[in-house]
Amino acid sequence: MILLDTQQFIYLPQAGQTKNLTVGGDWQGRVWGRTDCSFNADGTGPSKSGRRNGGCAACGTGDCGGIVECTGTGQTPVSLAESTPVISSDQTFYDLSLVDGYNIPIGIVSLCPEANNLSLQEIPPNLTNPICIGSAFLLAAQGSTSDASGTSSGTNSSFPIPLDESQSISDVQIWCPWDLQLDPPSKPGDGVYPYPDENIQRPIFDPCYSACAKYIQPQDCCTGSYNNPNAYKPSLYSQSAKKVCPDAYSYGSYIVSSLRLRMKTNPK
Repeated sequence: MILLDTQQFIYLPQAGQTKNLTVGGDWQGRVWGRTDCSFNADGTGPSKSGRRNGGCAACGTGDCGGIVECTGTGQTPVSLAESTPVISSDQTFYDLSLVDGYNIPIGIVSLCPEANNLSLQEIPPNLTNPICIGSAFLLAAQGSTSDASGTSSGTNSSFPIPLDESQSISDVQIWCPWDLQLDPPSKPGDGVYPYPDENIQRPIFDPCYSACAKYIQPQDCCTGSYNNPNAYKPSLYSQSAKKVCPDAYSYGSYIVSSLRLRMKTNPK
């Protein structure tokens, strides 16, 4: 899903499909993915057989009030890519955000190598292309370098992505705090959860609310008296998300990550 001035929706029913959209240099907004969608013929609501979340939603995650053309942000949890231009300084600030939770992997591939500007072409692509894969079944085996360079990540053999192996596939399978899972596994037959929770098999597709998105408390959302870096302390969700996706924001006042993603789009 891409939220533009004209509220365009990209439908890609098959894996590997792509579609290009062109926006102006002053466009700002957010991009997210909707999953498991089923709309009526007019796109004005869910299909009769495809109602989700109690009947009002057309998509399993990222829903926009059940309609195709969004008029607002997607229903949490959603992984976000965000872009904000600063025209006065010829800059574009972009980032990945898990502040609203996580539903699918997301990344940003800059087009600097294709720019008609030598200064931009010389920027190493492994410094400008953030990516977040918080779904264990989509990860390559540890030790693999197959994703370190290539068209999907926008890098090359000269500037491969420094793959992070501090988290194992098992760690990624259980990174979402148990109570923040969108669809936590049902209880075992005797109705008793074993301890710890990682002994329970989690679903392959396991969207995760952020603590803020689910509980809407000041201490989780960096609001009220917690609206400053000295008062706010990262929640378990924020810490867990940051370990799995170090390129992404994990809570509202997190500024360290985005500083590394700031880049002049038209250096003078």
